[in-house]
Amino acid sequence: MKKERVELSVHTKMSRMDAVASAGDYVRAAAEQGQPAIAVTDHGCAQAFPEAMRAAEQCKKEGRSIKILYGMEAYCADSGDAPPYHVTILVQNEAGLKNLYQLITQSHLHHFRGVPLVTGADLQQHRRGLLVGSGCGNGKLFSATARGEKRLSAIARAYDFLEIQPVWNCKVVVPEAGKIQEELRRINRIIAQLGDDLKIPVCATGNVHYLKPEDEQARRILRCSGHGSLYLRSTREMLRDFAYLGKEKAREVVIDNTNLLAERTEELRPIATEPTWARPEDEQLLLDRCQSKADEYDGLLTDLITERLAQESAVVKKQKSASSYRIAAALAHDLCGKCGVPVMTRRSAGASLLAYFSGISRINPLPPHYHCRHCGHTELPACGVESGFDLPDKTCPSCGERMARDGQNIPWQDFGGQDGEKLPDFDFNIPGEFFAEGRMMGVFAELFGENRVVRAGATATVSEKIARYYIREYEEKQCNSFPEEVRARIVECLTGVRCGVRQYPGGYVLLPGEIESESSLPLQYAMDDPGREICTHFNFYDLTNAWLNMDCLGYDASDLLARLCRETGCEVSCIDLHDRAVYDSLLSKPSTTAATDSLISWAVELVLNGLTDRELRSSLPRNFTGIRKAICHLQNGSVSENIPGYHKAYTVELAMAAVELGWYKLRFPEEEFERACRCTYKIFERKALMQ
Repeated sequence: MKKERVELSVHTKMSRMDAVASAGDYVRAAAEQGQPAIAVTDHGCAQAFPEAMRAAEQCKKEGRSIKILYGMEAYCADSGDAPPYHVTILVQNEAGLKNLYQLITQSHLHHFRGVPLVTGADLQQHRRGLLVGSGCGNGKLFSATARGEKRLSAIARAYDFLEIQPVWNCKVVVPEAGKIQEELRRINRIIAQLGDDLKIPVCATGNVHYLKPEDEQARRILRCSGHGSLYLRSTREMLRDFAYLGKEKAREVVIDNTNLLAERTEELRPIATEPTWARPEDEQLLLDRCQSKADEYDGLLTDLITERLAQESAVVKKQKSASSYRIAAALAHDLCGKCGVPVMTRRSAGASLLAYFSGISRINPLPPHYHCRHCGHTELPACGVESGFDLPDKTCPSCGERMARDGQNIPWQDFGGQDGEKLPDFDFNIPGEFFAEGRMMGVFAELFGENRVVRAGATATVSEKIARYYIREYEEKQCNSFPEEVRARIVECLTGVRCGVRQYPGGYVLLPGEIESESSLPLQYAMDDPGREICTHFNFYDLTNAWLNMDCLGYDASDLLARLCRETGCEVSCIDLHDRAVYDSLLSKPSTTAATDSLISWAVELVLNGLTDRELRSSLPRNFTGIRKAICHLQNGSVSENIPGYHKAYTVELAMAAVELGWYKLRFPEEEFERACRCTYKIFERKALMQ
């Protein structure tokens, strides 16, 4: 069977404004060529690792197995003020992966000088489990060879492998191009001989920055300059490019040695798969708490509750996700105490009975039912309604107390997935003052300890609109226009190129260890600005399987409710969600919905017609829009393929908030309500300016 090469120097779209192909594109192309492995070595970062891992897993499913070599082309400096040079770093094992992440963290937090610098001292300290190569034309060995220095052996001994690259990678369009390429061949011969003398493997690497030769134009536009031929070459092309070394030597540097390096690395997962905050005791604590809540119910609902708890608990046990519920419940309880209003859950958390019983969500996902909170008596109504809020008023036959009308009939699969494949994801809406005043980090520090929480990062990339702007600007400078099919190809190449890392709005990540000692997750400053907060190097959504991510957004409706609670002295928990007078007083137009007794239907009417105060409408745009959209989906019948099921849980949450606001507006003087609206609007205006 023909043996293929391994490419050890690949730059993806995550190399900041320098490459125009995704990690997935490279992995699939290398697999199609039959390459047994491919390296991902972006400039100073590791953000392409998750995509490369997923692409390799997909290739394996399709019967084309390929190994990913995780690494980085580092900007290395022997001292703090020395000029940087490039080295290639490849990860051998788990220890090496942690060391690479430490190097990334150190280079971004402590040694950033336009680029993240890896100092010589840091590299030596974190060298275990890493293979270090001599790098490209910007490497120390190449530069010293080109200058004719005598200390080449001393330089070369610092590396685990030496790199040579095709001369066409460095071609310059000048009359002397041929002389330049011959000089490059001479340098490559010297490095190849040096490797033989020192018994260090010499590897032919491509310094790849795009997938196909025709993509060079896209990179030229991105860089506003460009040279070389930096595409992913086949084995045949690389053997041809190094034929001047002789047939045997060309095969050695192109095929044998690159495979040797690949064989020296283990199969790795760059992102943890097991929850990093998992505690074995949390599972029993969660079950005990939920069972105590279940014991408050009797009658026909008991068996249904038992069955549902068993179903959800089995998935929690399999996922080892009980700690996520514990931490989310602690956060919800703490925030509720600090802001004085219930914390609103976004998305699908309201579909989980465990979340409801543990105090994370206030949405009861059980079928519509009556429940006496005094004696525990429970009844399932004979009439078929979709929401417990639609049930008529009723007194308890056992004790005579007014019974609660609850249950939204939301299947657990809306939260956990059809087969329980989704890990718990708890998103909270909280008063915006927590963000405007920078209080959230303090909340997390109190709950989980100092230096255990960082802001979640989000990769900022070139949008399609910006890509088209770059192309248009280039065409104007060149006084030439691309054909439409060429322009479309360039747009595809440029879209998604990383231009920085920003904070993910409202995203927080809980670390298993202290920030300074953390080695399982690389960190950096947002936008590489030390004046900003530390955030995760990886994108927020790439961390959801193992790290506990808390998505907390400042929400204007929550902020307004908190202010009304303080202004009036009346807690939100005292509000009667079935108060018909609230609906009657707030509707300025006749109802247009059929089920006018429904809380949800009335909430729609309230939003569309009731709250006419101009400042209130300005301060609650997301609330309005969210309710409109979510309820329209529900009113149109069954949830379509394009509308996720979580809309129902979130719709109920939004509807409850709308009615609570309406209750305050009805029951208290108008000036109190308007004053709270004006304060809320100012808070969110200030928060927007801060962001």
